[in-house]
Amino acid sequence: MATAVSARLTPFLHRARIQGFRSIVDTEIRFGPLTVLLGLNGAGKSNVIDALRFVQDVVRTSPAQAIEDRQGLSTVLHRGSWPAGRVRIELELGISPRPGQARGDALFLPLEPMTAIYGFELRLDEATDLGTHIEREWCQFTGAEAAGGFAAEEGRVVTGPAQLMGPVADPTTLVLPTAARLPPLAMVYSALRGMAFHALSPSTMRLVGQRSKRSVLGPSGEQLPQVLDALATQFPHARRRIDDYLAAILPGALGIETFALDEFHTVRLRMAEPSADGGVEVFPAQSMSDGTLAATGLLASLFQTGTWMGTIPLVVVEDPELGLHAGAVGALFSALAEASEHVQVVVATQSADLLDQKNFPLDAARIVELRNGTTVVTEVDDRIREIVRRDLGTLGELQRSNQLTPWPEPPDTAW
Repeated sequence: MATAVSARLTPFLHRARIQGFRSIVDTEIRFGPLTVLLGLNGAGKSNVIDALRFVQDVVRTSPAQAIEDRQGLSTVLHRGSWPAGRVRIELELGISPRPGQARGDALFLPLEPMTAIYGFELRLDEATDLGTHIEREWCQFTGAEAAGGFAAEEGRVVTGPAQLMGPVADPTTLVLPTAARLPPLAMVYSALRGMAFHALSPSTMRLVGQRSKRSVLGPSGEQLPQVLDALATQFPHARRRIDDYLAAILPGALGIETFALDEFHTVRLRMAEPSADGGVEVFPAQSMSDGTLAATGLLASLFQTGTWMGTIPLVVVEDPELGLHAGAVGALFSALAEASEHVQVVVATQSADLLDQKNFPLDAARIVELRNGTTVVTEVDDRIREIVRRDLGTLGELQRSNQLTPWPEPPDTAW
């Protein structure tokens, strides 16, 4: 049985600045252990999340492949005041040590806290042979043990360690994957690749899949049985918490179990039923409701083994409340808050019920709105804080009455 490591000292993702991506002209977002992106449909919450996923996809594959996976330039580029054909994204990251971690560990975690800034600027033009052109790329890290990094232009490292100087890549290829042979840069590369993004699909989780050794939850909830089995073996306390939360979300639920037949693997729900044999009725995945499957997938994403081992530094979930009745949202929020003690969590939601929780942390809220066709992200202002502090309304009530967006600045009347 594996031993759970303690929570990281600081969140992994500190800040993101996104420019020229989809509906975003230029916005900067701070992140905490738990960050909740609040906004109505069409405000741009998914675009904020996809900008983070875009960084991961670019690092894992290539800029061209990441753009192709999004159906081309027209869906990636912002059409407006930002310089045409350019995307610029910069992330500020914190990577903290784990107690007992040995130097040279395969997870590439440092012995001392390290802050890193990684970013790139792309020029995208279908009319050129290159198509996707990496104009600039940079990665700088600082920590008690070391400081350094690199800056590259057009695939050529212009500042950095001697072994990276010169043409490490071409203008269509990132430098970071090659630079990852250097341990501090390997930490950044590994962490960016390890971010987990989930838009859970109950129909996907209903499918009976083939057994495998992969125990990382897929974006839509793939590998759910393997994730649950790995937790039962390595982190049984986390496995029990999933059943505890399911019981709170679904009255009468006794827990979720896995079922294997030959090379196939699926899940089943155990429910208390006095009239059934043994007082328990078992429902296969095909008979489980969308809300129950979505809740199971959400809990698995938050408590999967990688979130305890440090290989998954960030879990991002869209619309976690879908399919749940209002009474279950309190348990859902408790699960998000508990998970944020051992892994950073980012949630995108428009659920007013989630915001109604009395202990909802205002510092975790980020308000996403569409202004003049562009997405803007702001933090909770003093006006809203005062309303909540004086018990004049919850964030959910303000959301329902469309009062979450900041009041406009008064016009400048100076001549």
